[in-house]
Amino acid sequence: MTKKLLFSLFLVSLTQSSFGQYKNYFEKELAVYQSYIIANEQDVGRFMNWSKFRQKQIVTWEGKGQSTMLLGSATYLHDFLEKAYPDFKATVIKAKSQWQIRFNFNGTSIDIYKRLQLKRQWRDQFAYQKPDNYWLAYGFDQKDERLSKAISVIHYYYSQSNISYQTNINPEKLEEYVIESERNENDFASLYFYNPAPFYNNTHPGKYDVKLNDSTIYELKKDEPAIVKVHKEGNYTLSAKTAERTEIQLNIEKGRDYFIRCGIYKASFLGKPKVHLVIEDFARPEFEACMERYEIKKSKR
Repeated sequence: MTKKLLFSLFLVSLTQSSFGQYKNYFEKELAVYQSYIIANEQDVGRFMNWSKFRQKQIVTWEGKGQSTMLLGSATYLHDFLEKAYPDFKATVIKAKSQWQIRFNFNGTSIDIYKRLQLKRQWRDQFAYQKPDNYWLAYGFDQKDERLSKAISVIHYYYSQSNISYQTNINPEKLEEYVIESERNENDFASLYFYNPAPFYNNTHPGKYDVKLNDSTIYELKKDEPAIVKVHKEGNYTLSAKTAERTEIQLNIEKGRDYFIRCGIYKASFLGKPKVHLVIEDFARPEFEACMERYEIKKSKR
């Protein structure tokens, strides 16, 4: 952690008009708070044991029984606060699938609410299992100086994951405590492409090209990760297309690593590509696991 700003990715703090329906969805919960942050999640984060969670205990799921997702930003904030504050304690306030959790630390607290996008429930029978179908809302008081690090950590997570969010916080407050992102000595940027799980479905052939602006740089195949070097800095559009198209924006800088999680939206009949920029803390272990599976598979050929 340093006081020097080294963000490599941009963040857009969206207006009420673009996220308004979700602000209204949290209106009752957030009415008691002076400040809020709302975002559409994309990472599972930590799985919690569901039976323990219903008893208002946060226990990591060990693969047996049911589970519920803490989601990416909440997991990242949880781990930061747990290391930074000896008095940190996570408390379950509402033990439901759409839960409320309170992080207590440094003599203060921040509340977190998880909600499912209602429109997804009838369109996708697996909606409850997908992190990008959920929204998280953080409620707190930005004037409480004890929260400055926590607010900046949330901002850092979303900026590094290229996730836009809605907030009423003073922009200067978001970067009051700055986290340094790692940079190496390479004269190029590295793009890590991977698919953490099989993504074939009955209507899609199981592969697609990924383009950086207009140039194809990677062909996604099942269980075949890759590293692509980019030697020119700048703003790029990373896109993938089958019968449908997906794109994200990247601000690429030399000496940085960018992890791109790829796949297929299973709810899409035409096999819409899924392309996400993932914060390195979550992505690198996933990428390494994909590489290990790929090397084992290749050795058996």
